[in-house]
Amino acid sequence: GEGRRCLTVASLADGVVLGSGSGLAFAPGAISVATENTLVALPMVGVGFTLEAGASFTLPRLQSQMLGGLAGGGEGGATALGTWLALTGARVVGRDVRKCGLASHWVPSPRLESLEGLLCEFAQQASAQHALETQRGGAGDGAAAAAAADTTRALLSKAVTALGVQASEAASAAAGNGGGIERDRQEPTFLDLHAEEIVRCFSHPELQDVRAAVAEASAREAEEALGGRQGAGWAVAAERELSRAPPTALAVTFELLRRGAGPGASLAECLEAELRAGRRLLATADFERASAMAMSQKRFGEGGGPGEGGWAPPPESRDELRAFFEPDAHVGLSGL
Repeated sequence: GEGRRCLTVASLADGVVLGSGSGLAFAPGAISVATENTLVALPMVGVGFTLEAGASFTLPRLQSQMLGGLAGGGEGGATALGTWLALTGARVVGRDVRKCGLASHWVPSPRLESLEGLLCEFAQQASAQHALETQRGGAGDGAAAAAAADTTRALLSKAVTALGVQASEAASAAAGNGGGIERDRQEPTFLDLHAEEIVRCFSHPELQDVRAAVAEASAREAEEALGGRQGAGWAVAAERELSRAPPTALAVTFELLRRGAGPGASLAECLEAELRAGRRLLATADFERASAMAMSQKRFGEGGGPGEGGWAPPPESRDELRAFFEPDAHVGLSGL
């Protein structure tokens, strides 16, 4: 529509990506590349805030490599992994950034220089093609731009995949010499070990059921540790973060994900909902206290909270929760 452009976005995430940066680095439809150095986390709920930069649209639609083989996989599994990331602020590292579906591709960091050269080359080709199609006048500017973007995206995807294959072959040849990247490829990752149980716990349609399932998994891990078997620890960590986070921020974020997962949801609608909810959360005492805790690195036990009063109680009804998403005359995303 008017005021919009069809762009091909490519991001190379060779380091730490936090919060709203993930919405830019792993935007829907983008060519997003992770490496062995990539670390991604969304810690906003822990400071009393919520999702932003379109994460409520992206997280329910993760194109995970592993969900097809998991019980509870598919679209529900994608939403569950996104819910786990959003509510707990869990960190995903290296190949797991691709496996969970945040990144579209994985390339070892030594290959990034070659990839950057391809990006520049394809960008020039796409610009020239767009100009030519526009001059011919057969299709409107928007259609020409969309065609150029689709072509560029397909070429980039093929090139990135090829670089990953080449790197894998080279690393395999060097594996006998102790190649660290190849060891990373062969050893099971965190999600290889725990994704199925994460999906089982975070696929429930109600927040209280998610928390109950995580608590059950956490108790099971504690029993295994007491019995002399090493517990995995992921559920204990998840329950700890859920208990420390302000309940209102958890409830609002869970509702954002529910709305964003709807078949009729659009990125523009999710951005608008995030803006409305975020603005209202910024005005709460929970946000002020939680952000102060984060800045001072003050941490509480599982039943703790900021001072004697603890956190504010969460919304008790759908109407109270819906109030966080009501239109605001002072704030909006006009033109989207």
